[in-house]
Amino acid sequence: MLLVGFSLLPAILLILNVSVEQRKGSLADASTEVKQIAAEISAEQGLLAQATQQLIASLGEVPLVENYNSQDCSNLLGSIAGQLLAYANIAVADLNGTVKCSALPFTGTVSIADQGFFKQAIETQSFSLGDITVGKISKTEVIAYGAPIYNPEKAIIGVIYASVSLSYLSSQPLQLNLPNSTQINITTSDGKVLATLFGNKSEMGQNMFAGSTFQSEVGATISTGSTFSANGIDGIPRLFAATQLGSSGQGISGLVIAGLPLAPIEKQADQDLLLGLLGMAAVVLAGEGAAWLIGVRLFGRMQRLATTDPLTGVFNRHHSMELGERELRRSERSGIPLAVAILDLDFFKKVNDTHGHAVGDNLLKACAKACINGCRDVDIIGRYGGEEFMIILPDADALEAVVVSERIRSLIANSKVFGKKGVSVGVTASVGIAESTGQISDLKDLLLLADGALYKAKENGRDQVIVAD
Repeated sequence: MLLVGFSLLPAILLILNVSVEQRKGSLADASTEVKQIAAEISAEQGLLAQATQQLIASLGEVPLVENYNSQDCSNLLGSIAGQLLAYANIAVADLNGTVKCSALPFTGTVSIADQGFFKQAIETQSFSLGDITVGKISKTEVIAYGAPIYNPEKAIIGVIYASVSLSYLSSQPLQLNLPNSTQINITTSDGKVLATLFGNKSEMGQNMFAGSTFQSEVGATISTGSTFSANGIDGIPRLFAATQLGSSGQGISGLVIAGLPLAPIEKQADQDLLLGLLGMAAVVLAGEGAAWLIGVRLFGRMQRLATTDPLTGVFNRHHSMELGERELRRSERSGIPLAVAILDLDFFKKVNDTHGHAVGDNLLKACAKACINGCRDVDIIGRYGGEEFMIILPDADALEAVVVSERIRSLIANSKVFGKKGVSVGVTASVGIAESTGQISDLKDLLLLADGALYKAKENGRDQVIVAD
């Protein structure tokens, strides 16, 4: 029994090593996902802020709004706000902060002189974002955006502001399949939760920076594009990513902070480790038969690790070549044509250099998905190199391979991911195709022909499909 145990030591060490690598891979995937979520939400909310900025800046130049003492000003704002569900109110205040016209009716004197967005708009003479507050007129929780109003002599005469309803922000559905305990918040720059887009809405109004190190971690995350692990307001450990609200230059002061719970990520890795160790224990205690019953799932996982590319999920180069050689032999025996394609993403290095490797990895995964969606069920897709994919097309001639490749090329051209600060990032692809003529018995020679066609596609301007002569 002891000798058997010693003989299994290498296998146990292998399982431990695979488990560690899987845990690292799971955390890396989660890190990429949470950064992507934060960037996407930032871009979406940034668009709302940008639209609000444009709205109030345009209204501020309308003569009726400049002459805000008339009822016509309120009538105009009322007609506009009534068509825009995001806004609880649009109003104008004079330099003293006294509201002079409003989309919503009001009585008596209403002052916003104590509001942060009003003070900021006056002091900076620019677009401003307020804190979470209850609207003085709407009586609902809002975030107010303000902008100065100028007279013809370019002197500030007041502030126009639009109050975005928090209930509107928090009610917008996110088309994301996220685990329980995920938290996505919009906060002020000092961490106060303005809106909860996913998760526990009771956190609105609380401060995410209450923890001693949370604020510094958020700052480091924004500057480096990294992630960090910490406990949320509710004490649940999460993997967090943070980004500025909207794009640079929009004049918006706010953050998007997204957190994925760590427990599901670590639980799966621990289950895999336990499964593997139980399989080894079964070998010692009950022989190979019991080990098979427990270890069959482990074997499947390890087999997938040996045959697939961990980033994109398609076959790795070695396994793709094995399957391709098998299909080439079958083609020779049957006399049915076989085609191969090599696809290379154009100027992909520029994506990594400009937007970082995390964005590049996301784009690679999106392009791999495009290959899967564009291929037939029988086709074999593999990662050939860094940004190259190989496709084996059984029972297909060059013409059919062109149809498949053009479909993939179009899907890739329309695949976008979000980069830093919500910038949309995409790429095109060049494809080279070669068809087996029965005279080529080595898959490497066939791929060499396809590679030559790929080179011509790049010489001819890229983003196209070329068939080898």
